[in-house]
Amino acid sequence: MIVWHAHERCAVHDLAFLPGGRLITSGDDATRLWDVSEQTELRRWEDGYALHLAVSPDGRTVAGVGSGRLWRWAVDGDNRRALSGFVSSTGFVTFSPDGHHIVGDGGFDHQLRRWVALDSRESPHGWGGERTSSSPPTGPLLFSPDGRLLATLCEDVSAAALVLRNGDTGEVRSSLWPSVTTPRATRLAFSPDGKLLASIHGPTLVLWDMVTRREYGRGRVAKKPFMGVTFTTDGSRMLTASNDTYLRVWTAPTWDQTTIYGWDAGKLGCVAVSADGTLAAAGGSTGKVVVWDLD
Repeated sequence: MIVWHAHERCAVHDLAFLPGGRLITSGDDATRLWDVSEQTELRRWEDGYALHLAVSPDGRTVAGVGSGRLWRWAVDGDNRRALSGFVSSTGFVTFSPDGHHIVGDGGFDHQLRRWVALDSRESPHGWGGERTSSSPPTGPLLFSPDGRLLATLCEDVSAAALVLRNGDTGEVRSSLWPSVTTPRATRLAFSPDGKLLASIHGPTLVLWDMVTRREYGRGRVAKKPFMGVTFTTDGSRMLTASNDTYLRVWTAPTWDQTTIYGWDAGKLGCVAVSADGTLAAAGGSTGKVVVWDLD
């Protein structure tokens, strides 16, 4: 296990491994790139308060929201660009699985927007459908592993449903409705085979069967909310970070909780797994990052 102080005076709100697991990005007061084995900072992008990060599949680009804009940073240099049409203090961002597009939610005109990842050129206006609510939701969005679906929040701010859109056109395909009253989702994670979708709703974790489009199950371990969720690359385990300082491991096929980790890192805000499946990482309210072997 490796632990280091990544952010001096603030919490670590998001983490994302680059392919290979040697490098990891962390976000809060600035977006930083770290060498995991040496715990050394390789790069710092001073573009504001980055709460949500995404790394391109080829590992060459990092995207995140900071200073009211959605930024695209080059991993191998200081090149950066603010993506057009996005002005917001909060927001979410994701890459398509083929790496061709960046999708953001939370811009000033209440639309889902898509950009060409290579040159940050915006795709045709209105992709994904216009938000019609006077107080449009800003929330997590994530492509299914095959890129066919994009999971987002429902446009109705009073509903906790998830909306599944066509990954190419943005057209709404179906909605996922919780079986009981549930807060709106704050984080999403697809299983590697795309058969399950995990969503965090405060202190409740919901698993969705993507074949039947119904709840597969749900978990609740404390009154404290879940903050992060991800699957291992073989799909056999699910990791959750909680605001009660504990990292929990849930195991297939029953998805019962099997292991609990506790570190001196404060309340945990995020969790990530490397693409090769060998490492996991969590970030805490004390500014510390914890990395450990999964095997």
